[in-house]
Amino acid sequence: LEAMFANLPVGVLQIDADRTVRAANPAMAEMIGLREDEIVGRRCFQLVGDESHFCDHCLFNRTDVAITRHTRTLHRGTRNERILDTTIVRVPGTNGDDPTVLELAHDVTDERRLEAQLIQSSKLASIGQLASGLAHEINNPLGTILLRTDSLLADVSEQGLPDDIREDVEAIQRQASRVSRITEELLTFSRCTNVERGPVDVNAVIESAMVIVGLRAEKHVVTVERATVEDVSPVYGNTTQLEQVVVNLLANAIDASRPDSVVTVGARTVREEMNCPVEIWVEDSGSGIAEDELEHIFDPFYSTKDVGEGTGLGLSISYGIVTAHDGTITVSSRYGEGTVVRVRLARLSDTELEVQSRKDTTAERASTA
Repeated sequence: LEAMFANLPVGVLQIDADRTVRAANPAMAEMIGLREDEIVGRRCFQLVGDESHFCDHCLFNRTDVAITRHTRTLHRGTRNERILDTTIVRVPGTNGDDPTVLELAHDVTDERRLEAQLIQSSKLASIGQLASGLAHEINNPLGTILLRTDSLLADVSEQGLPDDIREDVEAIQRQASRVSRITEELLTFSRCTNVERGPVDVNAVIESAMVIVGLRAEKHVVTVERATVEDVSPVYGNTTQLEQVVVNLLANAIDASRPDSVVTVGARTVREEMNCPVEIWVEDSGSGIAEDELEHIFDPFYSTKDVGEGTGLGLSISYGIVTAHDGTITVSSRYGEGTVVRVRLARLSDTELEVQSRKDTTAERASTA
């Protein structure tokens, strides 16, 4: 029985009536992120609840049901979030003993994220087609407006017209320029897949992105730090697009950070996962994202910033780029504590690098022939 308990593929907790954990199997320890001896003896709600009081659906408080099912999200800081489907069973006591509770848990984090990614990709594909047509239709009259405002400003200077007329024309020009930036982002949003690709040095991408956001960080009095540089394998992709993703993530982290705080960016090889993908991560200790907003952050035009301070397309564009690279982008956040965004991309093996190098050499010879 002990061997079966230890080798069960589902997580199991045995909980006494005083809410103390009496046993935990290795699968549950892995899900919670603690050793078995660190779990046993602790209160159950400190491990899987909100760590301050008994769970509302606790079976020890109920006599009407003996089995309940719930989905829990475990937060182990901002770096590790797991989604568990749990079945909780009350086991009657024998010989006058108090009842106990068994909690059985399945880690469905990857499945839920994949489902969300498929839904989001389908949604963005439809919006991308609309965005492309819309942007082209807007750009034509917008170009005329910008040309005419330039001409009007020249007339104002030449004819010595009043300042209030200049201010009105400049206001029109500023807003037209803002619309122009939005349409450019719409076009970028719709072009995520139509690019050339090759081996990409992830560390070089990060260094370049840090330079680009340097002035933004200075303005916000935020320090952007590079985590310890690891020697990671190249990924297959488009350097410009992946740089844009990192710039977007850093810009969001800077905007969400308080003055004199730090934003950290790094890359690593995820050795604990099959095929060892390369992960780029950006972490801040800023305002965080409320739980009810997390499911919308990749939606086009969704923004938590003040009106006029963002288009709400940055994360949507990043999502489109990453999924077009067959990668994943995930966000872990706790409101008021900070956010971590992780981008995972397939690394190029030595064999793939050699094949790509041969292709590049052949193409170069053909172009010079």
